[in-house]
Amino acid sequence: MFSINAHDNWINSAQFSPDTRLIASASDDKKVKIWDVTTKSATTVFEDHDSNVNSVKFHPDGTCVASGG
Repeated sequence: MFSINAHDNWINSAQFSPDTRLIASASDDKKVKIWDVTTKSATTVFEDHDSNVNSVKFHPDGTCVASGG
């Protein structure tokens, strides 16, 4: 088991990708991050929200992520 200091504020939502290789996380720091499970590092950071990000979800085919504030 391990932990990662992932965001600068509360994480409100997290979800594994359909193939379980990635995790998407959404936070009160206004960011969505995509994490590689193997390397335990963020591969992509989206900073497009103007306020807290409350939810994140992978498309069933794993090709995109939706987030909501």
